[in-house]
Amino acid sequence: MPDLFLLQAAADTTGAYGHFPAIGARGAVWVAAEVHLMFAAFVLGVPMFAVITELIGIVGKDAKYDKLSKEFTRLLVFAYSATALWGGLLLFFLTTLYPRFWSHMARIFSLSMWIYAGLFFIESFTLYLYYYGWDRWKTGRAKWGHRGLGLLLNVWGTTVMFIANGWLTYMMSPPKGTTAEALPKGVTMWNAIANATWIPINIHRLIANAVFGGAIVAAYAAYRFLSAKTDEERAHYDWMGYVGNFIAISTFIVLPFAGYYLGREIYQYNQQMGITMMGGFMSWLWIVQAVLIGVLFLSANYYLWIGMARIPGAERFAPYTKWMLIVLVVCWIVWATPHTIIASREELAAMGGAHHPFLNVLGVMSAKNTAVNLMILTTFLSFLIYRRANTRPIVPWARTGTIVQAAMFALSAGVVLFYGIYGYFVEAIVRIGFSVYQVLAVLACIFGVTVIDLFLGRGAESRGAIRWGQMPERSQYALFVLAVTFTWLMGLMGFARSGIRQHWHVWEVLRDTSSQAATPALGAAANMISASSSGWAAWPSRRCRSRSGRSARSQPGRHRHRTRGSEAAMWKTNLKVLLIALTVIGFYTGVAHIIPQLQSEVPSALDLSSGVTPEALVAAGEKIFNGAGGCTTCHGLGTRAPNLLTDHAGQGTIGARCGSRKPGMDCKAYLRESLTNPGAFVVPGFENIMPDMRRQLSEDQIWAVIAYLQSQGGEVTVTADDIPKTPAGGAASPTAGPALTATTDPKLLIVEKGCVGCHIVDGKGPQIGPPFDGMGRRHNAEYIRRSILLPNADTAKGYEKYAGMMPQTFGQQLSGAQLEALVQFLVSRK
Repeated sequence: MPDLFLLQAAADTTGAYGHFPAIGARGAVWVAAEVHLMFAAFVLGVPMFAVITELIGIVGKDAKYDKLSKEFTRLLVFAYSATALWGGLLLFFLTTLYPRFWSHMARIFSLSMWIYAGLFFIESFTLYLYYYGWDRWKTGRAKWGHRGLGLLLNVWGTTVMFIANGWLTYMMSPPKGTTAEALPKGVTMWNAIANATWIPINIHRLIANAVFGGAIVAAYAAYRFLSAKTDEERAHYDWMGYVGNFIAISTFIVLPFAGYYLGREIYQYNQQMGITMMGGFMSWLWIVQAVLIGVLFLSANYYLWIGMARIPGAERFAPYTKWMLIVLVVCWIVWATPHTIIASREELAAMGGAHHPFLNVLGVMSAKNTAVNLMILTTFLSFLIYRRANTRPIVPWARTGTIVQAAMFALSAGVVLFYGIYGYFVEAIVRIGFSVYQVLAVLACIFGVTVIDLFLGRGAESRGAIRWGQMPERSQYALFVLAVTFTWLMGLMGFARSGIRQHWHVWEVLRDTSSQAATPALGAAANMISASSSGWAAWPSRRCRSRSGRSARSQPGRHRHRTRGSEAAMWKTNLKVLLIALTVIGFYTGVAHIIPQLQSEVPSALDLSSGVTPEALVAAGEKIFNGAGGCTTCHGLGTRAPNLLTDHAGQGTIGARCGSRKPGMDCKAYLRESLTNPGAFVVPGFENIMPDMRRQLSEDQIWAVIAYLQSQGGEVTVTADDIPKTPAGGAASPTAGPALTATTDPKLLIVEKGCVGCHIVDGKGPQIGPPFDGMGRRHNAEYIRRSILLPNADTAKGYEKYAGMMPQTFGQQLSGAQLEALVQFLVSRK
């Protein structure tokens, strides 16, 4: 029965990994993938609004929009070639540097890869026809046919993205029961593509591509504005920059909601992955993200406020901008406030825990959700007053409509504040649900106010024409800041999506056993993101310079040659743009370096000799506790699990209280039981969510952690005699759990393998998984056998929140005879 033993660690690294000089295989793939995805996001985002602006030009018979749409598309020609070039380089790196991983992906997705390649060529041909047929098909029915090509371009591009997203999300959330060799029986390639996180990633990236494309177009327009020679050129590129920025920010406003959806699906797929993402070694990544998003909100609003100076009648709104600025800054500070403080033992003791006595209030999700929703409302208000600045509604109900709009803003802000404050008085599981009400209130306000404003604007009187081109230079630099920040943010979120897999190529299916398997800390990740972003950030200006040069050479007579003054002015502009880009990138890199540097370690066996000292055990245990053990993900927060390194409920640190925690059990025995049978005793007030640590740590690692915990306020009593000797066959894999024994007694096996820590047997034990009592009445032998070997293939009804907790390593730990003994024992439990 080979299907029964599908789960096996892919630990043989022979021929599994290639070598790349200087930056290593991971660095090479990282840079190639990031730059490829930046160009891909641009070529997928720009056609969306190119088609929309072309339609506006057709319906409104306004050549200005048609010209804008063509200029959008012109940027695609080079970007599309660059996407293909970097995509080819990425493919080469994956096949030569990670052949085992690529072989696994090709076995599952080979058909979709051929479809992807075919659609890529079709998309290329469609883009060629769309761009070069612009002037040929510019009137009558031909123009509508040309727009049809634009729609097809979007269809092909979106389909290509959805296919690639299937490969990406499969690595995060493969179908339950997938192994390194194949998909489980009955699961098709389509199931692998349409996995648990595929839809939310599609939605998130679709919106993000529009945001990114708009920001890059705005930066391109800003450069052309700064280098323009005539008022007409400045007016055109001022307007183009506004349109690009409008697209970027209007879509950016809804992007956090798509992020919430993605985060929720990750939690539902695997709780441990979700905890790692938000509360583990990656928790400080979201502080960096908050800094970037704060810059985006401030820059976008600043650009709008500066732009109001060229709008007649906008001066009446100027007094309100300072109040909006205060709201944005205060909310930004709240959003960027950490919840858990990484500190020394002395600092933790002084604070009374991992939370700052004051900042703790601002670091919880109630405060952060409230802050971001208020920032979204404020930015939407900026757009609204910008839109209304030079108009005077003439409909008879104009005053009433404005009052209703104001009431909508007030009601939405009130709902956001109410649930933000109320969240402090309820349990976490209830508090999480409040974010839904806050989001719905904001979306309802945006939709309702926009609809009313559209009707208010019908036939409105103009207070004067907008003076396009009359913008100070600093406004254009704000557009560069937006583009660079969006670029860096894309790289950071890419790191977040791949980092939560930690040392897995495919989550709990194909393990990374290379020398670069550990997920780097934020500082190292920031270096890679900045290196990739630096080259990309200069691309729009390089395209502008090449076009300016061609335009100058095409001019007759004395205009053919640039004067030294214009040449110097161009290079001055280039240097300013470059300086702004490098300053912004350097700032984000610096922020990533000054925060705590937490790295996800790869579990590895210890080499503890028979003469190991308590000091050596404690040192080894501390490293495991803060690294491979993942203990800091929950412990030390005081919310998911008890504090261990600081006082908890007035009982002292773990070393001081462990000896009296459970009657009749000394400290060492209690800690051992807590790590290997955590369900035997659960501290009141907490859920039984801790896994048996034998699933991921070897025996010597467990004893080292026990020694470290004893040292936190107590006496270390762990000695070398407690650590089992390594068997002749070598050290067991640290992720293989308890070592194999020869017994086939099912009652001994369910204790040895930790089953009693989650399943009820003879009326005793926690109910984290389905009870073993009555198992045979509910399921047959085939189902039980599959559930042991492929625990994630199906999740029993009522136990969804514990999905992913059962280890997938029993195929390694059990012999065939042991497996059948367990199956028959459970079948007999009627």
